Amino acid sequence: MRWPAPWRDATQLSNSRLVLTAEQVRALGEELLAVVNRYEQGQAPAGTPGTARVVVHTDVFLTGEPSEGPPGS
Repeated sequence: MRWPAPWRDATQLSNSRLVLTAEQVRALGEELLAVVNRYEQGQAPAGTPGTARVVVHTDVFLTGEPSEGPPGS
């Protein structure tokens, strides 16, 4: 099935590599979850005209060993 242009244009795929503290990683994960939860709470019932089921996939994970020493070193 080929989705209509408005649906194709609305989707996205993103990948970012960040350098963060443990606290920033925690805050980022909490903020992402809060956004998804807001949309989950306001979603239309299944089958509502003009809607489609979507999947939101979020991952926040380490890709290397944490640096030692004070921030910025």
